[in-house]
Amino acid sequence: MLMDLDGVTADYFATIRQPVVQGRPLTAHDDERAPPVAMINQTLARHRWPSEDPVGKRISLDSGKTWIQIVGIVEDTKEYGLDRPVGDVVYAPNAQRGFFPGNLVVRTSADPMALAAALRVAIREVDPELAVDRVATIEGLQAESIASPRVTAILLGLFAALALVISASGVAAVMALAVSQRTNELGIRMALGASRESVVFMVLRQGFYLALAGTAIGIAGALALTRWVSTLLYDTSPTDLATFAATGLLFLIVAGTACFVPARQITAIDPLLALRRE
Repeated sequence: MLMDLDGVTADYFATIRQPVVQGRPLTAHDDERAPPVAMINQTLARHRWPSEDPVGKRISLDSGKTWIQIVGIVEDTKEYGLDRPVGDVVYAPNAQRGFFPGNLVVRTSADPMALAAALRVAIREVDPELAVDRVATIEGLQAESIASPRVTAILLGLFAALALVISASGVAAVMALAVSQRTNELGIRMALGASRESVVFMVLRQGFYLALAGTAIGIAGALALTRWVSTLLYDTSPTDLATFAATGLLFLIVAGTACFVPARQITAIDPLLALRRE
């Protein structure tokens, strides 16, 4: 069974705020004199014991020479990037496995980078031969891991906003042309007693049907591209109904506004003047 083996200290999970969802956390008593113990993540628990309680079970990492008791389960974390699935992870105490931690995690209420120099001095006092090659914050590492997808998402958002502006401008231009070509017709309708509100509503209804058809075509095209879009999404479905509904509603609102402006302008003039216009 393939899995990651991480060596941690007793305070590791409390420091990074990784919740213990079942069993007990590791303690300072889990040292070389105590029976071998370990904690596992939720993914390993689901894969290995889908219908059983893993706490109290034993696993071996050396072909049965040593058996380790599972004492708790911790919440899943994505250690290798948001775009990679969570794997099976075993967390063993450093004191029992003889691990040397490659990373030192420190939690502070002050500015983390302001403590960098003090941490280097403290580590040098413990062992002058230890080299600290990098000091970074968790927020910085998170931002670094999603830098490329974030740039792509921003560019796509800008292109989408530009497409919305172009679409609204196109709808407004088409509706303005259509309304101007129907000036005599609209003037006759108002001269015969049709109210300005009813004429505006008629123009809006016709424009709304076109916008609704365009929205349906756009949604169909977006659904066809979900496989490509899914590579840019994390923990979000590419066919999220709320997103599609909000986007479609936004376009209909913009299209309705683009239809209303020319219709309101043409119906604001006197019907007799509208009849005289070519």
